[in-house]
Amino acid sequence: MRRSVARPDDEMTVADVYERFPDEWVLMHITHPHGDYRKERGRVLAHSPNREDLYEPHDRFRTGHPSELAAEFFAGEIAPGRVVVVL
Repeated sequence: MRRSVARPDDEMTVADVYERFPDEWVLMHITHPHGDYRKERGRVLAHSPNREDLYEPHDRFRTGHPSELAAEFFAGEIAPGRVVVVL
């Protein structure tokens, strides 16, 4: 299990996160919302290939910052290649 917490001073766009943490789950504190999701800016709180590794950092962030905006997302392709996802 690889898990890392980024330095809290590292603010980046969601697009930057996709490049820096490919194919990982990311928990991000959104500091500058934007109409285009990939242009939103914030600080990466945690990242890991396993989504479960974000539960504890997410709970800790919510406890300390209940009114702040957070995002949890997978920085990669959800469905590889020719797979069709029906929701």
